[in-house]
Amino acid sequence: MTIGGPRVSIIIPTFNRLIMLTNAIESVRRQRWPDIELIVIDGGSTDGTQSWLDQCPDVVFVTGKDEGVYDAMNKGLALATGHILAFLNSDDVLECDAIAYAWDVFTHNPNCASVAGIAVISKHGVADEQVDGIGELLLSPEDLFLGRCTPNSRFFRRDAAIANGPFNLDYKFVSDRDWLARFASANHVTVHMNRVVYRYLSHEGSMTFDPRRKLLGPIRRDRLNLAKEWRSRVGAPLSFRKAAAKLEIKMRLAVSHQAALAGDFSEAATTFLDTAAWRAIVGVVFR
Repeated sequence: MTIGGPRVSIIIPTFNRLIMLTNAIESVRRQRWPDIELIVIDGGSTDGTQSWLDQCPDVVFVTGKDEGVYDAMNKGLALATGHILAFLNSDDVLECDAIAYAWDVFTHNPNCASVAGIAVISKHGVADEQVDGIGELLLSPEDLFLGRCTPNSRFFRRDAAIANGPFNLDYKFVSDRDWLARFASANHVTVHMNRVVYRYLSHEGSMTFDPRRKLLGPIRRDRLNLAKEWRSRVGAPLSFRKAAAKLEIKMRLAVSHQAALAGDFSEAATTFLDTAAWRAIVGVVFR
């Protein structure tokens, strides 16, 4: 393992998570890597985040109201100057020497645009689950849309990430899946490594790993919109359109069922009884 190489930009979006943010930043500082550009995009926190960051000369930070986490990530992308970059949630941590192990893979695979490692989902510091499926790590269409593609356990060559364009702010919860789908469908090569590099923290304030799943409804509707867009996306590979169509089936059933349970029979009927959509889905799946 080589300890040293090009500049690596780590982009951290945050909002009112000072205590967790300090842990995230410390996990970056513990990386034995000489040239790290640590970028924090703060959405206008009121919990002392800005005052604390003022005392961190090794952190490039921007603070101010934004349109959510993906807007913050876009701002970070625009600022990043590293040859390699990665995204770190402010409530998560990088594993020790994650950067060094990723760079070793890059050096042995000069044509790859990204490197993916194993992610662990932890609750109260205890690992509950490990995401290490090859399909998930290599961004197969099925796992991209239907599985857990762990967007944060990845390192990207900056030129490929910039060429992929910004995160789509129309999605509030799954823009990272859309971004990765665009990345994979452009035939960028991803290489996986059999090593834990990222630890997601499951907690009630988490957007996607909240054990109480308070945002389940909005996330499902966002995934349904993602599925509809990719199922009909002009120029998308057929394998991606088919995987998106399967997700659309799953999300239409889930959203309509949840709406019916909540007594919103209008949304349930509108979502489930869309005959034009079902014809289109069948046309893609059985193509």
